[in-house]
Amino acid sequence: MTARPAGGGLLVMVGTPLGNRGDLSPRAREALLGADLLFCEDTRSPSRLLGGDVELPPRRSCFVGNEHERVPELLAALEEGKTVAFCSEAGMPGWSDPGQFLVNAAAQAGHRVDVVPGPTAAGAAMTLSGLDIGGSRFMGFIARDGKDRAAALADIATSNGACVLLSLIHI
Repeated sequence: MTARPAGGGLLVMVGTPLGNRGDLSPRAREALLGADLLFCEDTRSPSRLLGGDVELPPRRSCFVGNEHERVPELLAALEEGKTVAFCSEAGMPGWSDPGQFLVNAAAQAGHRVDVVPGPTAAGAAMTLSGLDIGGSRFMGFIARDGKDRAAALADIATSNGACVLLSLIHI
């Protein structure tokens, strides 16, 4: 990596494909391999995406349950002028995946943040649906049960336009 002055670090949020690793963009590959440090929702994901024969930067687990705990390490690396790339298991970090807390912390501390967009399941689902997607909404994961779930479903049922919801399926 090119040396940067102290405090001149960069956080790069890297979108990753869902399903077909061939959908990983050359820019995303470069961002993952060129980072000084990788924060990963699942530390195995970059190896699966890039193949086991590549040398990866040091990786740190960073998922919903520990994202807050990683902020001091992130900010220290950025203060040292390092480039930190974050990739979720599959998808766009910060959009129904961890990462938004990291972006907020880095931006509030005055560090640069960049994004490498990737293929999105929501966009693919809308395109394949055949529905009129004008005015469509992305709601991500909604509550699994209770009043919050009922309210979200009632809102969807009374609105116009297509809506994308995400769901966890355990096989």
